[in-house]
Amino acid sequence: MTGKSLAIWACVMLFSALPLPARDTTSRAWRGVLEAREQAVIPSEVSMPVARLAKRPGESCDEGEALVEFDRSIALAALKAAEAKYKANEFNLAAIRNLHQRNQSTAVELSRAETEFAQAELDLAGARRNLGICRIAAPFSGRIADVKVREHEWADRGAPLLTLVDDRVVRARFFLPETHFSNIKLGDRVMVFVPAAGRGAPGEVSRLGVVFDPVSKTFDVWADVANPDDAFRVGMTAEIAWPAPEATP
Repeated sequence: MTGKSLAIWACVMLFSALPLPARDTTSRAWRGVLEAREQAVIPSEVSMPVARLAKRPGESCDEGEALVEFDRSIALAALKAAEAKYKANEFNLAAIRNLHQRNQSTAVELSRAETEFAQAELDLAGARRNLGICRIAAPFSGRIADVKVREHEWADRGAPLLTLVDDRVVRARFFLPETHFSNIKLGDRVMVFVPAAGRGAPGEVSRLGVVFDPVSKTFDVWADVANPDDAFRVGMTAEIAWPAPEATP
């Protein structure tokens, strides 16, 4: 081993033997914003007119509760047509099979009848599904943030219908310098003050960002805050004290 290698090895051993720095527990205030714990833009799965909006902006809903109902007349007509096509192809396939057993039809005719029957089965299943999704139900409990369609308007497949947010627990999102990454931990207590609400509440760190911003040299932190009386709204700015003052020595 050369002299240079020995010097490098000595430095490595020296630094590895040094004790880790103590965790910084000095409380500081960080600017952030409140986000919903869950949020989803609910799309239309069919192309049909909207018959009824069961919920309006600001109203609450439970998981599984109806949000939007479409005009079922188009789906019912399509289902009846699919049922008629299915029965006709079922009868035709039975007849062709009977003829084929008596060598009165070709293998090509039998194959064509089987293919047409299989397609009729798929069409019938699709028609039944479309009738079933004429009612859009809430995927989770929450509050209607906005509605993007009106009753009697045509909604295209994939078009957004409304936005649903679950703000019973809000998440305060803030940014910390990368130098604090080794200090903050999941479960850390924070104190969140929301100026627009004129009040604050305790929270708990629930998530840490996995990607750092190389420009600002910061990373994301989310802290869950209970919101039982709807005092906090998504989008409000917040001041987050971390660590929570009561946790400081």
